[in-house]
Amino acid sequence: MRKYLVDSINTGNMIMNNLSLFSYDFRGLETLGESILYQFDWKYDDQKGYANIIFKENINKISDSSVLSTNTDSLHPFGRPLGLYNDGTLEAIFSIMMKNQGIAINGIYNQEK
Repeated sequence: MRKYLVDSINTGNMIMNNLSLFSYDFRGLETLGESILYQFDWKYDDQKGYANIIFKENINKISDSSVLSTNTDSLHPFGRPLGLYNDGTLEAIFSIMMKNQGIAINGIYNQEK
């Protein structure tokens, strides 16, 4: 039976519990004022999508506005992007992805502040 992610809380935990099904590739980065947007493509079993992780270098934290979502042509697409602001379990996944880029995350910051 195939497994897939849904756009609800604890998605990060589901990925961590099935880490062998999750893979990702760094796509690029973009400077956003004082922050840097790291873009990744990911795959989870037959599902595919993207992660946009906003990183603030001077504090080594990622924004709570960082998101995980599916591509429109993915099997089992999300109804909406899943943000770190409403699923704190994504922090562990985003930290793994950033560590692969040589960046250690030191927590989350609120994008609005």
